[in-house]
Amino acid sequence: MVKDANGYRRMKVHPTCKRVIRSLSNLEYKAGSSVPDPKSDHLHMADAVGYACVALAKGLLPYSIGQSGFQIY
Repeated sequence: MVKDANGYRRMKVHPTCKRVIRSLSNLEYKAGSSVPDPKSDHLHMADAVGYACVALAKGLLPYSIGQSGFQIY
């Protein structure tokens, strides 16, 4: 679960998405900043999730990807 600065739940990640959870939990930030560290090993996954959230906000989803059954609502 990802919360905003006020503690409100903004995104819930399904428990089977272990790599997403691990990446979001371990994302590193520049010291004294809210900007993710570009050298972080977890930045790519966080960016990908962010792009999906932006698409969702713009009404470009729901979306299914290939035969994997992966869906974003």
